Amino acid sequence: MKQPLIETQDIQQKIKKAFERSAFIDAENIAVAINDHKVILSGKVHSLSEKNQAERVTFNAPGVYVVKNELEVEY
Repeated sequence: MKQPLIETQDIQQKIKKAFERSAFIDAENIAVAINDHKVILSGKVHSLSEKNQAERVTFNAPGVYVVKNELEVEY
């Protein structure tokens, strides 16, 4: 049975909503770019823990195969 095709916009919305649900991620400062199931995270976060959590949440989104985490930690 074939997996349904997941649109880029759907992936982006799912990631953004997951960020908003997380108490550990400030979603306002994170940009999500998607190209062929590869996600690039950019922007600024407040801690290394927040950076790592954003990567985990992104990787768990349906349709994501690769995550490139370019988030900068700003203390």
